Amino acid sequence: MTEGSYSSPATADFIYVDSNTGQSSGGHTGIRIGNKVYHYQYFPDDIFHLVRESYDDFAFNYNVLSNRTSVLTRLGLTQKEISILESELNRLYLVQFRHLQNWEFLKKETKLLEELNSPEKKVGLRATAYFKENVTSPISANIKSELAESLGKDFLEKLESDLNKNLLSENNLLKRMEFSPLPETIRKDRFPFFKPGTFLSLRDTLEGIVFCKILIEEWGLDNNFKISNIQESLNTEETRLLRDFFRAQTAQLSRIVSERDPGWAYTALVVLGRLHAVDESLRIGSPVFLSSFPEDAPIVFKKNEDDENNLKHISEESWAVVSLARKKISALNELSEKEYQIWEDATNRAFELKQGIGVSIPVRVAVGKLIPQREKKFLIPMFIPDEKTIALHLDLSRKREQEYHKILKNLYPFQLLRENCTTEILKNVQNSFDRAEIAFPGERIEFPFSLALIPFYASYTVGKNWNNEGRTTALSFRKKKLHQGQEYPGLSVMNEITGFIRV
Repeated sequence: MTEGSYSSPATADFIYVDSNTGQSSGGHTGIRIGNKVYHYQYFPDDIFHLVRESYDDFAFNYNVLSNRTSVLTRLGLTQKEISILESELNRLYLVQFRHLQNWEFLKKETKLLEELNSPEKKVGLRATAYFKENVTSPISANIKSELAESLGKDFLEKLESDLNKNLLSENNLLKRMEFSPLPETIRKDRFPFFKPGTFLSLRDTLEGIVFCKILIEEWGLDNNFKISNIQESLNTEETRLLRDFFRAQTAQLSRIVSERDPGWAYTALVVLGRLHAVDESLRIGSPVFLSSFPEDAPIVFKKNEDDENNLKHISEESWAVVSLARKKISALNELSEKEYQIWEDATNRAFELKQGIGVSIPVRVAVGKLIPQREKKFLIPMFIPDEKTIALHLDLSRKREQEYHKILKNLYPFQLLRENCTTEILKNVQNSFDRAEIAFPGERIEFPFSLALIPFYASYTVGKNWNNEGRTTALSFRKKKLHQGQEYPGLSVMNEITGFIRV
């Protein structure tokens, strides 16, 4: 391939993050390409995750929240070499992402069968917690009218009836439940082929029934699952963009319900919830969003009285991210779902930190996009096979979930002295050039014989062995404030801010 065949120019850096006084005492490492950072984290699921996130998020998590300094070594790579490296890291990330998606699917399948096997028979359905029964809403009534106009007067009622009939049939999806075989080939560098069974269709049916019920009965938004009155008022441009976004999303909702592609019901519930939030934003003149932190998000920080002033500054930093997002959004001609999600995500994270600091409760964190998905449980009429059949389904589903989990733990292990955040990212970089059959730009680091398995020594070794153009330093939150001469009372006795469990 020619040089011009590769992506637009970017830079690549090896990142070393120093240790702190909490967990993470050995430091951390990653690779930055453009504005994306690739690094490994050991998750509570016992799987060593390759994380891909924006450099802004990475720097905020480590330099601000974890109060740690980073040293970035600029790699001396051509654009062709950077493109090869980026392509290979993306492939490794996406293969693992697909594996984790498959395993998540199996966990959800098991969860549904556990709920149906319980005495209550209530099932938890995604993105349904945002709506409250017996609280009628004009916006639900208006959207119902819009759908009736575009899809037919009795469309929702007929759809709900058809979905209910499918569940009440003695030969329903639960009775005919299929379990597709697990992927035959499971490797780090090859996409796993996994065909979902009947579970996805069954979940669509259940969530679709609730979606229809919400609109037909004109349910309103549950105030416990929204974020409001926490930002500056909407400006003229934001108001215009949100009005146009509301119209576009209403039309999008009509298409989703009409076409009913796999996953349609959950998507429709998210769009409907956001339409409620946007409508309220326009009515009160201030941004309102759905609460999108997942229920199982890990707690990463608890307030320490000595850190009060420091935490206040961190909260200000997080709201600065929201302000920047709003500034960029105001300059747009059209607000897309992607930009809205960024605004929603940033607000949720900033609000989480503000609430944690304000009322002394633990602060949660989530890696990846925050998408509204809070569940509520429903008892939905359906034909349920005999207990023996459900128990057999559940037993098989659990075994499949556990088998896949065991495979992934073996495929992505964490071992402090052999496979850690540093060894794996360094190996990935060097192997990227091997797979492309291109000479590595510099002297290779040989494992397991190199001390580069230690993060701070890896930074030294990369600077010595790999082609590079020098180093820059990203100061920790505290050091940055000291450097700027912005000291505040109690700083000399404050503890380091720790929190994220990094390896």
